Amino acid sequence: MDSVTIYNVGTRRYRVSAPLDVSSGSSSEKFTTKTASHGTRTNKTHRTTIPVARALHRFLIGQQGTTLSSIREVSHCKITVPRETAKSDTVELEGSEEEIQKAQELIDKVVKENLHKVAYTHFLSLPIGDLDVQRKVGEFQKDIHGEFFKCLSDSSFNKPATMHVTVGMLRLLTAADVQGAVTLLKSMHQEVYDLLGTRSLVVKIGNPAAMEANPSKARVIYLGLEDFEGAERVEKICELVRGRFKAAGLIDEERPLKIHATIMKAKRESPTANDESSQGPDDRRRDARINAVPMLRKYGELSFGTCKIGQIQIAKRFHFTEAGAYDSEGAIVLP
Repeated sequence: MDSVTIYNVGTRRYRVSAPLDVSSGSSSEKFTTKTASHGTRTNKTHRTTIPVARALHRFLIGQQGTTLSSIREVSHCKITVPRETAKSDTVELEGSEEEIQKAQELIDKVVKENLHKVAYTHFLSLPIGDLDVQRKVGEFQKDIHGEFFKCLSDSSFNKPATMHVTVGMLRLLTAADVQGAVTLLKSMHQEVYDLLGTRSLVVKIGNPAAMEANPSKARVIYLGLEDFEGAERVEKICELVRGRFKAAGLIDEERPLKIHATIMKAKRESPTANDESSQGPDDRRRDARINAVPMLRKYGELSFGTCKIGQIQIAKRFHFTEAGAYDSEGAIVLP
């Protein structure tokens, strides 16, 4: 009986009665090499996926596909960006190990250069959930709207249920980003407790003020917060958490931390045809400047009482609970 030799070629197996002639170029090795326009290679083809948030795919592709074409040309790697309808946060790479590594380096560069162009999705927050304080603030907003700021739209006044101190803005573009941020926050639980001395964080809220240096041309009105104990624990907690998130690359803001709760951002009732600022593509065309001096003379030292800050949370922008507060992705509960 003739001897039989089995050869693996790609994903198939062949039975032959005699060894193949190596010089014929028909061995399995021939099928595991890669030939490209830049020459014959001996590296095997690999396929892998890397995470790239959907919000960044448009920058990776570039205008009329120019950026993606350039990366392909330089790396000699096959790159597949999923269609928008696929709702996928992965990009597929196919090529040799060297080609994949080069493509990934170029993709990472594009991501870093364009990340700041993507809108913030979340923010670190100290929510002000005290119902009595919320009620008082709501009444104050109605009073100043009717007495001083009749020209402004109702949407100028933040809903009291959403009141909070913003510790830092975040771009969490994937589920993995969200989970990583939540894990980081919760890892600070004991450190936060130690800083508070296991005592509740009670704050005094009041003293309405304008964010702008010239209150006669104000746009934002906010309330100040002070530690009831006078120990500046609010600032210390915010600086601790903000610093840790900044070190992790999750906060890229350079503006200094300011402890406050915004209650009004001035917007016109409706844009006018002759107003140049009304010609913008979005709601920013309705931004207004108001003279807050008379209001501040009357109410600048108004107090809304004290309340306990119950948690530090990662809040999701534009998403709200049934009670009207911001949705939370995860939080540290304070003593």
